[in-house]
Amino acid sequence: QINRFAFPRIEAPAEPMVGRFELGLFGFQFLLFGLFGLFTQYSDDASSVAAYGLYQNVHVMIFVGFGFLMTFMRKYGWGAVGFTFLFAIVAAQWGMLLLGFGHKLYAAVKSKADWKRIDIDINSLIGGDFCAAAVLITLGGVIGKISHFQMLIVTLVEAVFFALNETLVFLVLGAVDAGGAMVDHAFGAYFGLMLSFMIGHPGKGVKSAETSHKNGLFAMIGTLFLWMYLPSFNAAALPTADLQQRAIVNTVLSIGSSAVAVFALSLLLRGGKIDMEDVQNATLAGGVAMGACCSMRVDPWAALLIGYIAGLISSLGFVYGSSIMRRFGIDDTCGIHNLHGLPALFGAGASAIAAGFATEERYGGQQTCGQPFQA
Repeated sequence: QINRFAFPRIEAPAEPMVGRFELGLFGFQFLLFGLFGLFTQYSDDASSVAAYGLYQNVHVMIFVGFGFLMTFMRKYGWGAVGFTFLFAIVAAQWGMLLLGFGHKLYAAVKSKADWKRIDIDINSLIGGDFCAAAVLITLGGVIGKISHFQMLIVTLVEAVFFALNETLVFLVLGAVDAGGAMVDHAFGAYFGLMLSFMIGHPGKGVKSAETSHKNGLFAMIGTLFLWMYLPSFNAAALPTADLQQRAIVNTVLSIGSSAVAVFALSLLLRGGKIDMEDVQNATLAGGVAMGACCSMRVDPWAALLIGYIAGLISSLGFVYGSSIMRRFGIDDTCGIHNLHGLPALFGAGASAIAAGFATEERYGGQQTCGQPFQA
């Protein structure tokens, strides 16, 4: 049946017990009914509504961008769109709650504050979408090798570690990572790569990951949505308009520069032809790399340079890196190491350099994400 969701598999595992996936979804949602009823409440502070536009942009990026980007596989277009939709919803709801627990627990331990209900506002919704992004990045590394029930378990488990990591990075260490280069892109990528390694090499079934002209066109739609909305993703978590503006400007400059680098290098290394795998993925590398330092005063020329280098690194990964990783038993279906992992590591290094040049005179005593630049 053409319209039936078939979760992408390269080498299908044994069929799970009948009804296990459905029961898991029912159980998860009923669990949320109780947890939200016991531990959450509406926020009385309506200031976060100003971020609703950015939240909607992030929402489009998660559900349209990621969904269509994964349709590149010829046999699994419907499954890619349908199940990214489902697992993003699960991760966003679960992550919203877990992030609230993490922040409340940190406040209780640090300042001996009384435990209160988790306030749900627009910022909570943005946090949920950030969790969904990490899960979908992980999915990109194992899509085609994992059943839908297994991916449900992965989503629930990964969201727990995402919340722990986010609390550690932002609240305990006080790091600056407004666009989630470390807590989203790097975390999701290397979680997915280790999961792929444990699952094992798909062997002869790797042929099922082949693309087609039509699937490539749909995947390009996902690329364009991600490319347009990554500036909003990087700016959404920032608390003030001036920081959001800086993050958007830096990301637009960076992601544009990375796109130019990708087209040029693809022509150079692919025998004078542009490979659409490079364009569909590596053109986004500048936005990923800029996530760690998008709110910093890195200067426009540096934003362009960071994006350009990130584009080159990502392109080289797609040309040479994926085949090298397969030799070590890691089959990266969507190239998450090249798109998310490597640019995120480079972006983290760039942010460390930018933080080293931060002075009170340069920033005028400003902070980003509620944390000092020299944290």
